[in-house]
Amino acid sequence: MIMKEIHEKIKAKGQNVNKFFLLIFLLVIGFDAIAQGKYLVIDSTDTGYATKHYRLNTRELYDTDFNIETFNIIFSEKNNSSKNLNQYERILLVSLLPDISTGKLWEEIDAKDIKEHTIGPAEYVRSISPVLGFKNNVFDLKKFNQTRLVTEEKGKWWVSSNCLIESFEIVPNGLPFFSGIYGQLILDQNMVAIKEFVEKYPPEEYKDVLGIPLLLSGRGGRADNLNGWRTWKEFLSKIVSVNGSGKGYQFWTCAATNVADNYDASQGVGRFIYVPGEGIIGGSYDFYFLRPPSYYLAKSGNKIYSHRLTSEQWDKNILEEKVMIAESFTID
Repeated sequence: MIMKEIHEKIKAKGQNVNKFFLLIFLLVIGFDAIAQGKYLVIDSTDTGYATKHYRLNTRELYDTDFNIETFNIIFSEKNNSSKNLNQYERILLVSLLPDISTGKLWEEIDAKDIKEHTIGPAEYVRSISPVLGFKNNVFDLKKFNQTRLVTEEKGKWWVSSNCLIESFEIVPNGLPFFSGIYGQLILDQNMVAIKEFVEKYPPEEYKDVLGIPLLLSGRGGRADNLNGWRTWKEFLSKIVSVNGSGKGYQFWTCAATNVADNYDASQGVGRFIYVPGEGIIGGSYDFYFLRPPSYYLAKSGNKIYSHRLTSEQWDKNILEEKVMIAESFTID
């Protein structure tokens, strides 16, 4: 009798364990299914996040007259969503980059093509940073053209021509002795400008070390060294005055891969300014404007941007940390 009771308890416990693992399995499958959503939809009525929409122009930085649209999807305590997604404020930055030959940001799409293939911002975040910690992958933090933004206007649906989606965590106070990780914007970290970094690690001496900004601009160097993605990070460069009274935090990104046949989106918005409550109000997209891969050149009939920046001008932009700023902001 005693052995029978023990057997029944073990059997019941086994069923509970099986149910637990089944739950995990279903969650993982669910996240995989979510991650396959091809089209991102921002719902203006969703109170789970706030959205800040900005427009940038490329003329001053890249010597060509294109527009870029950005959407900061902000999850914070104000909208009661941060506890569900993360202990820190999280920003999903969606950048719409122009077609390399026409400059267009949007193209019309048939509504039936997006049916059952859409995903919301919260679901997207959970697909790259699941609740149970599965699939945490640095390469998921910045994705180019794997998911595109769609919008509906006057009964017609439009899809972004090129879409970069990046995920950031805002960390007001970093942990002592820890420098932070890729995707974390630590607001109180020690500041280091790109120029200081390059003077400390000159490219001619450290040309194979991942992290040299001049090399990471795409004009040379290697990213397939032993450190690889382990050295990727956003560095705080300086604190700037925004609109005469606000405070902005300017960052630059250390990251690169050895991808050759597509855009290297690991830097994403490489240099950028974050403003509390407003999101990322400006930045640079060197990975996109410097040298399109051959696939995109062939697709556009080998037409290329109208800019004529020399190598020296590219380096100057990087060393001086020049960025595009949204129309409604000024930086002092």
